[in-house]
Amino acid sequence: MKYIVWKIAPGVFQLPVSWNELLVVFHGHDLIKFNPPIWFLLALFNCNILFYLIHFLREKHLPVMFAVTILIGCAGFYLGKLQIELPLYIDVSMTALPFYVAGFWIRRYNFFLYPSHRFDKLIPFFVVLLCKKVKKIKVVSYLGRYSIITLSIHGPILHFLGPLVSRYIHNSWAQASALLLITLSICLLLTPVFLKVIPQMVAQKDLLKVKQDHTKKTVYED
Repeated sequence: MKYIVWKIAPGVFQLPVSWNELLVVFHGHDLIKFNPPIWFLLALFNCNILFYLIHFLREKHLPVMFAVTILIGCAGFYLGKLQIELPLYIDVSMTALPFYVAGFWIRRYNFFLYPSHRFDKLIPFFVVLLCKKVKKIKVVSYLGRYSIITLSIHGPILHFLGPLVSRYIHNSWAQASALLLITLSICLLLTPVFLKVIPQMVAQKDLLKVKQDHTKKTVYED
């Protein structure tokens, strides 16, 4: 893509392009320079993996599970403090794990929702009502439904469009407006392509099909 843009507008990007850029995901936290939103998806994915691994302890060793969670979180925190970066944002995932686990257990038991007369519930209630109105706008609902595609590709689009637009438009407000409209247009055009070609990569189809055993039943004891 950089070569194509360079042919259209020479000098926008510095060439030749290094092959190392294709492996940037493995270079500590360098990915945030090229596609900032993706670091979040990687960190969240790894946090999920850590969560499932330690959650096996919940049945027989619940205190150990919470202790391991805090230990992993502290280790991730000190890795960040010492500026030691692990590939694929694993250190960030470690730091986030205690919050992830806390969110899971709070959601499971809902003990933050009591007492029922708390006035601060009116704010999220208002937000929900507002969102119900906004979602009726077709463009918003379409982008919202497949937001993971827009999240994933708008960074690279801006990476290439930014230097190109600034070459021809010099007013900052005009640049921002042009980038917004062009980026949204490209995202809208590419979304059906991603849905058709690689639905597994945009969370529309399972990447690995797992056969579920419906014969097993879970018994909860009082």
